[in-house]
Amino acid sequence: MEAAAGGELLGRAEPPAPGKLVIDPLTGRSYSRGRTLGKGGFARCYEMTEASTGTTYAVKVVPHSRVAKPHQREKIVNEIALHRQLQHQHVVRFSHHFEDAENIYILLELCSRKSLAHIWKARHTLLEPEVRYYLRQIISGLKYLHTRGIIHRDLKLGKWYTLLCGTPPFETADLKETYRCIKQVKYTLPACLSAAAKQMIMGILKRAPAERLTLDQITEHEFFTKGYTPERLPPSSCVMVPDLHPPSAARSLLTKVAKSLFGKGKSKAKRGSAEEKEDISKLVSGLVKTSICRQLSYKTVEGSEPSAPVAGHALSVSCSPVETLTEEASGKSVSRWIRGSLVSSDGKWPSAYRPLVMVLYSLITPVSSRQAMKTVSPHPALWRRL
Repeated sequence: MEAAAGGELLGRAEPPAPGKLVIDPLTGRSYSRGRTLGKGGFARCYEMTEASTGTTYAVKVVPHSRVAKPHQREKIVNEIALHRQLQHQHVVRFSHHFEDAENIYILLELCSRKSLAHIWKARHTLLEPEVRYYLRQIISGLKYLHTRGIIHRDLKLGKWYTLLCGTPPFETADLKETYRCIKQVKYTLPACLSAAAKQMIMGILKRAPAERLTLDQITEHEFFTKGYTPERLPPSSCVMVPDLHPPSAARSLLTKVAKSLFGKGKSKAKRGSAEEKEDISKLVSGLVKTSICRQLSYKTVEGSEPSAPVAGHALSVSCSPVETLTEEASGKSVSRWIRGSLVSSDGKWPSAYRPLVMVLYSLITPVSSRQAMKTVSPHPALWRRL
């Protein structure tokens, strides 16, 4: 039905593009038209810059000739009424709208890096961390829309598959065969995908909607919970594979320590000792878990059997010899960070920090350097060893 409607629309003569200068007849504000950003059945999208402010928008231009019928006009009016109420970081922001004798102009936030469709055309397949990065934003935006009683009608499940696999799941050379594959939910998963990615896709592409993973179930799937998601992606990732460096567990915890103890947003007022000790206790607990995992990885590399897991915690040994050597090499730089951050001007540190210091020392110092040490006391001489 969509294909027939699309074919009918393509058969129409395309309306002329708006002039190089567009003026709002009510306010008198003028906009200079730039490049074409995209086009659909009823509208085209242009980059336009407001002359008085220099602000650039993505402007959806709908010719009056395309919404001449009452129900068509009603759809545009409803779209404007709904969109202007939305405020979410992962939903394109609505600015304002106006119309002249020829067109309706809907001014939206300009996404400078274009769309996922443009990225897909340039890259065809994305890395799994990239897919997690984008899907988290998409799902966040969708959940917000759902709370407002709005359904995104053009966001198909197959598009998620396409980001990972490079092609739509049911695409074939023959249209009838494609329809048959859709009805039978018949598709092929590339061998290069991780097991978690395959499981998630199979959970999404179900024939019965009730059997499909919900948005919450998707974000709680191990594809997201156990996989690395970058905080941001470089602009170059729009056209080429990015060089991603997943942080180690130790570095992540150290970053958390730094933010907790020395973050810019901390109150200047002196915190109570009880509150301070509670925060440090939580950090120590997390660092201990990471330290245990790291020690187990050393034993595995050396050929010994790892200790039994702690009750209630699944300890995974995933460090390779290369990763272990890298951790040892980076220990010195991390220890310098600790020394510079925790030690006061007189060479000492607050007593509340001592448990944290012990765990940090255990975490960053190579096992080989600690084998001869039976005990470590919180003494300033520790910093000389670091």
